[in-house]
Amino acid sequence: MPVEKKPAQKAAKKATKKIALKKKAKKKSSSKINSPKAQGVNDSLTGKIGEVAYFLYLKREAAGVFGTAEGDWLEAENLLNQ
Repeated sequence: MPVEKKPAQKAAKKATKKIALKKKAKKKSSSKINSPKAQGVNDSLTGKIGEVAYFLYLKREAAGVFGTAEGDWLEAENLLNQ
């Protein structure tokens, strides 16, 4: 004679199946490649900073002063935030 499972055992088994399915779905979704974002407000600000940094680079090169792209970028941010 087969022993009938209790309702609590059936519910627990269903819950563990649901959790396992969710974990599988998470594993599949985590391997997706993120597409580039659409241009927004921050992208236009980044473009302005980049443009100012480029002009600072040209000015620095013309003067023969040593510097880095990161320094130009930070200086451009400071100039635009004033």
